Amino acid sequence: MTNIKAIIASHRERMQASGLLRQAGSAQLSPQVAALRPSLTKVNRALAENPDLLRGQVQTSPMAVLFEYTLPKLEPILMEMGEEKAEQIISELCKYGQRMTSRHGVEKAKKYSGFFKDIANESSGLNIEELKLMMVLWDPECGMDGYKALREFIDWYTIDSNGKMTDVSFCHLTDSEDEERIADYLSLEGLRDLRILNLVESATIGQIISYFDKVEELYLGGCEKLCPAYLSKAFYSGQNLRALELFGTVINNDDFDDLPNMPRLEILDIGQTQITDEGLKSLQKYTNLKVLILEGNRITGKGLEHLKNLKDLKLLGLHGCEIDEEAIKNLKTAIPGLETSIREERLAEYTNNTEYFKR
Repeated sequence: MTNIKAIIASHRERMQASGLLRQAGSAQLSPQVAALRPSLTKVNRALAENPDLLRGQVQTSPMAVLFEYTLPKLEPILMEMGEEKAEQIISELCKYGQRMTSRHGVEKAKKYSGFFKDIANESSGLNIEELKLMMVLWDPECGMDGYKALREFIDWYTIDSNGKMTDVSFCHLTDSEDEERIADYLSLEGLRDLRILNLVESATIGQIISYFDKVEELYLGGCEKLCPAYLSKAFYSGQNLRALELFGTVINNDDFDDLPNMPRLEILDIGQTQITDEGLKSLQKYTNLKVLILEGNRITGKGLEHLKNLKDLKLLGLHGCEIDEEAIKNLKTAIPGLETSIREERLAEYTNNTEYFKR
């Protein structure tokens, strides 16, 4: 028989030893709960039916709610999972309480007790990966609303060992109304540390990207409705951006000229856009470029003259451009070691996300 109670008891002891949970009997209970003594079973049952019976500093802490309300309510589900999966779930819940206390301090961490109340009521189909996502997207102000609104549009995501979401792919955004539906939740704390944002082939106008000023890699390929005005607004500083993919968008020479200097930019894909020779002048400010993809554009040998000062450029994609061999030879002379084809194994030296550059 699955010994869930023993697993819970073990974690309870660890939290007590760490000082995050008081020993049983030291907490101040409301009169309604105190009247039930000495039966701990009755106490837990009362708390499961009405968690607001908990009061005082300890009773409203995340760990107190977890062990006196959430885990007793989840126990039947945990038993069905089996010991291994139940251990993972309980461990993640404890880690969440620890992180919130560490990040916000004891008093402010009380706001996150609500997560443990909500998770007990959102336990249908609970698994470890979905639990981690809930933890990231839960917010003291809107509870599970942010998670529910965003989950519909999240394709894949990565959450690091510190419980922070580092990259996310939004899909199924069909129009500006979808963006408006999730806009209220894009400033959630759990999304503030995004480093990679993928909106490839979304019917987005670009409003979403203005929320993420820490993003280092941004993929917008195939966003045919992308509004350059939002692009400029999003990169008012451009200090963090390292990779930018705009393949197949409507961006043109003037739009690109309006973008700020992005000093860390190393990878730029503007293939199949409306960029021409004249637009390549704007690239001269991106002196750290290592990978540049221009394929399918109306680029000629004249335009390559604007690239000769990009001395760090290693890979240049020119497939589909009408450029004579003499112009390419002159550019390679100006930039020793330059390769004018994009091979995946070489591209992998500069990004882990080579799949975004496959045609």
